[in-house]
Amino acid sequence: MDRNDAQRIIDLAVSRATADDTVVHLSVGESASTRFSNNAISQNMATQDQALTVQSAFGNKVGSAYVSDLSEEAVREAVRRAEAIASAAEPDTEYMPPVEPQTYPEILAYADRTAAASPADRAEAVRQAVDEARSIGAEAAGSIATSGGVNAIGNSRGLFGFQASTDFALTVTIMTGDSSGWAERSGVDIGDLDAAAVARRACRKASLGRSPRTIDAKPYTVILEPAAACEMLEFLLWNMDAKAADEGRSAFVGKEGFPIGAPLVTIETRPDDPRAPLAPWSEGGEVSPHTVWVKDGVLRTLAYNRFYARKSDKPFTDSLTALTMAGEDRPLDDLIASVDYGLLVTRFWYIRSVDPMQLLLTGMTRDGLFLIEKGEITGGVRNFRFNESPLRMLRNTQALGVAEVTNVYTRSIVPPMLVREFAFTSGTTF
Repeated sequence: MDRNDAQRIIDLAVSRATADDTVVHLSVGESASTRFSNNAISQNMATQDQALTVQSAFGNKVGSAYVSDLSEEAVREAVRRAEAIASAAEPDTEYMPPVEPQTYPEILAYADRTAAASPADRAEAVRQAVDEARSIGAEAAGSIATSGGVNAIGNSRGLFGFQASTDFALTVTIMTGDSSGWAERSGVDIGDLDAAAVARRACRKASLGRSPRTIDAKPYTVILEPAAACEMLEFLLWNMDAKAADEGRSAFVGKEGFPIGAPLVTIETRPDDPRAPLAPWSEGGEVSPHTVWVKDGVLRTLAYNRFYARKSDKPFTDSLTALTMAGEDRPLDDLIASVDYGLLVTRFWYIRSVDPMQLLLTGMTRDGLFLIEKGEITGGVRNFRFNESPLRMLRNTQALGVAEVTNVYTRSIVPPMLVREFAFTSGTTF
């Protein structure tokens, strides 16, 4: 689907509307993935999706309808259902009318090579990963996924936006008899992927982790690799709502404008960063803003949607959907060399909330936990469970490495973090 096709469908929906206001979202795309385990491909999947969502409003009575059929008849039916729902709805006291036409920046998020990626291309990436695993007598598992499509938005006030985008993501887990290692790579252009290099990183971790020792659970100085750091920081994204903080319902009560991290901590959202580009518009159609959330450790702003920004007389920020955390020009080996005694954490898994008001989380380490002694990795250790808050983690951050793209829940740009007194509470049996 090209820009003209998308505009034709959105214009059709708007032209059939009788509501005071109409907003239309359109998405069309293809995705495919190849999964592998035990050094062999185990599954291939491919899907094609298309969706049209129509939101209608009579005053502040709002309804929406969704269809996956983009025929003229289906579009008309979506408009009819959305308006019927809106007519019967209770008033939405926080409803904001559609935005006026916007000038969206061009955010480059599309690569032909990714859109054209074939099952054979994905199988070749798997072959490279498996070859690396076999070279150390181990087994590989993981997946490689590719996707491409378009998103468009329009409304009854003349707004229209269109973006084409692509993504790829490779994850590799290497398993020996008593250890595992993990690595990832994701981005826009699959031509940038070196699958063998990703697998070699995972192989090195699996080799280093053989014959893991058991050590006591207690607070340790840790180096969190980008995936581990991002898994903790993602919970900031989901809890920075300004209204919730003002109403006393979050860990950010009274924190706006005050330090929440060490002075070297700066966290932003940059929609046009080519390493992890976002959509040019927010859900409501506003231009996606470049937002500085934390600067030099100080929480500069929380997340203000259009309604609450107007009510609070604050700038609109949108929600924090992805983050860019500034790093320092220090390679990971340099961070390791600076630690006298501590742990290197590859990633976490099964993170759950313990105390939302403290943003206290629990979870476990996975696929590579290593002991650092006198600036060197001396071997693998058995995994730990932790009880820790990303807010406390930010306060205890002592150094950062070079920021990298990581794709845990959403694609973000995060450096490895050197953090003191990270609270491990118990060991695991694996």
